[in-house]
Amino acid sequence: MSRDKKSKEELTANLTNNLPAACDITVKKPNEAEYTKDTEEDYRYSREKIKSLIDKADNAIDSMMNLALDAEHPRAFEVLSTMLKNASDMTMELTRLQQERKKLHDANQEKKTEVTNNSIFVGSTTELQKFIASQKKEILIDDAESI
Repeated sequence: MSRDKKSKEELTANLTNNLPAACDITVKKPNEAEYTKDTEEDYRYSREKIKSLIDKADNAIDSMMNLALDAEHPRAFEVLSTMLKNASDMTMELTRLQQERKKLHDANQEKKTEVTNNSIFVGSTTELQKFIASQKKEILIDDAESI
């Protein structure tokens, strides 16, 4: 039994000596500039893809319209109407993409211009009353001068 305990201790010691020390893994969060850059790149990519798909759908619709008119088959007109609906949906998706980008841009602008007014007065209540009284006098003087 002591042999098992000794072998476990030796094994633990060997593992401790041979295993690398624990790595301090830190996950780097993207800063605001990187996030904005990635968002803009994704927006441009998505916009170009949607525009490309809309252009291809327009060409396909023209071809399908000619085919449906020549064939005069109800199924051909059904396929044509589905293609028209899909092209319309892609156009609306382009509009939604633009609206989402505007919302993100506006949210970033609001975040940058956010103002917090937290005033702290350090002093006694007597000093605070004197300060408030002097502010009232200044307001009254400014009002009197503007008349």
